[in-house]
Amino acid sequence: KNVIKYHELSDNKYQVCAAANCTKDHVTEITTGETGTFHIEGLDAGTYYLTETVAPEGYNKLSDPIEVEIDHSGAVKIEGENGNKVTVTEVKVENNTGAELPHTGGIGTTIFYVVGGALVLGAAVLLVTRRRMAE
Repeated sequence: KNVIKYHELSDNKYQVCAAANCTKDHVTEITTGETGTFHIEGLDAGTYYLTETVAPEGYNKLSDPIEVEIDHSGAVKIEGENGNKVTVTEVKVENNTGAELPHTGGIGTTIFYVVGGALVLGAAVLLVTRRRMAE
């Protein structure tokens, strides 16, 4: 929610602009080079979200941000495969290739449920009406 401002120290190495009146040229987005790596200095303990705005050519963009937690000792933790927080020395972003599958569900399935329910209700009314007329 709060975008962090950085200033570049060297290639792919950034430092957090600590003061509100940071006078150095700063950026809020980091563009990586061929290696896809970058380093940030000066992050306080807390929870951060790594968001990919543009994926490398031929790869799919991350669908959700990666939650990164830094504790008071400086340990970096992310969600592991089993859902528990695991301590890591670097946050790796797995880039996948191929076509992205379309999103399923949403309003399309809701429309089918409503129309199907109306048809079943109409058939029940028609059945009851015909039985009464036959008697």
